[in-house]
Amino acid sequence: GLMPATHYSKASFLMGAFVSGLTFCRSHGLHTIFVSQYKRYLHLLMKIFFAASIGFQVPIKSFGSGAVIAKGLLLSLSLIGKLAVGFM
Repeated sequence: GLMPATHYSKASFLMGAFVSGLTFCRSHGLHTIFVSQYKRYLHLLMKIFFAASIGFQVPIKSFGSGAVIAKGLLLSLSLIGKLAVGFM
């Protein structure tokens, strides 16, 4: 219902999605059913979209430069040092 209503009223589809979200938010029974049905899919999609949004920001072409490799080795060395001190 709400998505076609926003289409015919010449509003944005995002407005329809927002109003639909408000409807789910207000009705506890609908929210419980929605969470129980889509929880697994939502977790999978959130992982994919989070990884993609972070992954697309990484400039891959500069990985071969000496400065990036040196910084990576320095960070790896500091991580190994922290782990070594943590297990003492």
